[in-house]
Amino acid sequence: VVLTAPVFPSQDGPVHLYYVDVIRNLLTHSGPYAGHFELKGLLTPYSLQYFALLVLEVVFPSALSEKLLVCCYIFAFVQGFRYLVESVTERRSPWTLAGIPFCMNNLVYMGFMNYCIGVALALFLCGFWIRYWRRLLPGRIAVLFACLYLMLITHPVPLAVFLLFVGMHFVTDLARAIAQRSESVAQSF
Repeated sequence: VVLTAPVFPSQDGPVHLYYVDVIRNLLTHSGPYAGHFELKGLLTPYSLQYFALLVLEVVFPSALSEKLLVCCYIFAFVQGFRYLVESVTERRSPWTLAGIPFCMNNLVYMGFMNYCIGVALALFLCGFWIRYWRRLLPGRIAVLFACLYLMLITHPVPLAVFLLFVGMHFVTDLARAIAQRSESVAQSF
């Protein structure tokens, strides 16, 4: 459905494509902006969308690049939701389909793609944390930090939600361990 529209209908309109054009001009030191502006840092918060569009525009036209980025977000959201659900239920659960209606929400149509991509990453990381938090080997730690860095260059709110999730998980696990310990102590008397 996203690919059939002439352009992706977002509230922001083509402003993100304009930003990509400005960034391209600043990176190549060409165009009218290079004489007046410079990039202070490349991988800053909110930059993932623009650099992804910049890479996609090497091969595809601007409007198609934006639609392809939305399709990548939809795929990432559905896969992240599925991964999270399968981390707490059995594999191939029908609950994995429950996230599909929520992937195309108001924030996508408002143009908040960095935030939406961050939410998809947060879903994946919550599932990853549930599966492997007791067995964080070096490879898994590398995956965790790579995803955390990707979240840092998308949006800080999904990162904060993931960190809050990890904190709540630690607190509930600690409370469960204390309750089991006090229960075993009470049974020994």
